[in-house]
Amino acid sequence: VEGEEEERPPGEDEWGLDPAMEERLRRGFEAMDRNGDGLLSEERGGRRDVLTGILMEAGLGLDTFDGLGSMQWEAFRRRFVEEWQTTSKVQALGEVNVRRAVAECVPGGREEEPLCGLMGMSDGEMERWCRGEVASALLVQLKRQREVLAAQEERRKGFEGEGQGN
Repeated sequence: VEGEEEERPPGEDEWGLDPAMEERLRRGFEAMDRNGDGLLSEERGGRRDVLTGILMEAGLGLDTFDGLGSMQWEAFRRRFVEEWQTTSKVQALGEVNVRRAVAECVPGGREEEPLCGLMGMSDGEMERWCRGEVASALLVQLKRQREVLAAQEERRKGFEGEGQGN
C-alpha cells in the first residue's frame, strides 16, 4: 500500500552512520587527500593523525585501513562502515558467552597450553567437531541471546505504547 512503511525482515541492515560521524569521516578523507584527486594513497596524505582520531572516536582498530592500498571515498566509507558494524557485533557477542561456549568444547589441554587438544585433531575431525559440538554449544548461547533481545524489544514497545497513551 502506497505511503505505508514496509516492515523489514529480521536481520536486514538498519545501520546508518550518524550525520556528525559521516561529516567527520568526509572531512577526514578530504584532509588526507592532499592533492584533491579523490584518491587516498596508502600513506593517507601524511595525515594518519586525522585517521587515527576518527578510528579511535568510533572504537575501531588503528589498522582498519592498513594494507588496503589507495582508495576512493566510497571504498573508504564502505570499509569504515563494515568495520564499525563488525566491531559493534564483536563487542555485543562478548555478552553472549561465545568464547565460553567454545572453550567448554575444547578437548584436553594443559595449564601451559590450554588449547593443545586441538593439535591432535585431523582436519576432518576438527570440521566434524566444529559442525557438531561447537555449533551446538553456540546455538544454545545464540538462542539465549535471541530470548534476551526479544524481551528487551517487548519492554521497549511497552514503554513506547505507554508514552503514546499520555
